[in-house]
Amino acid sequence: MGNEERIVRLIRTITTHLHSCMNRCYEDYGMTGIQGLVLMEVANDEECKLGALAQRLLMTNSNLSAIIKRMEEHGWIRRCRSPQDERIVYVRLSNEGAAILADIKKRMDAKLDFLKQEDEESIKQMIQSLKRLDDLLQEVTYE
Repeated sequence: MGNEERIVRLIRTITTHLHSCMNRCYEDYGMTGIQGLVLMEVANDEECKLGALAQRLLMTNSNLSAIIKRMEEHGWIRRCRSPQDERIVYVRLSNEGAAILADIKKRMDAKLDFLKQEDEESIKQMIQSLKRLDDLLQEVTYE
């Protein structure tokens, strides 16, 4: 097995484990994995535009709109139009969504607590390697 194949297998395995861990945090709220990711992304951007959110999540606007609609029905987020340009739609966390996200983050922090056993240099190396891999993948993805 070549190095490229080993890296891809590791990425796949890590992604599977991470999704499984995260999905357990979401499912208590009846939330899907992608809805949880949307919730986190919206929380990270106070002026979260629907189009920009779709780009960050590598989704089409129409697919994301359907997910946003369901999340809005649950009361987790809300949509509002820009007063300056009604074509622009902002997505914001509701109070309920913010409370749920705070609980999810606590649960995820507890699940990732094992990383605290690693020394600072090991953590820095992991971050540098993952960042480098992300940069390389972005280059080939958007060629």
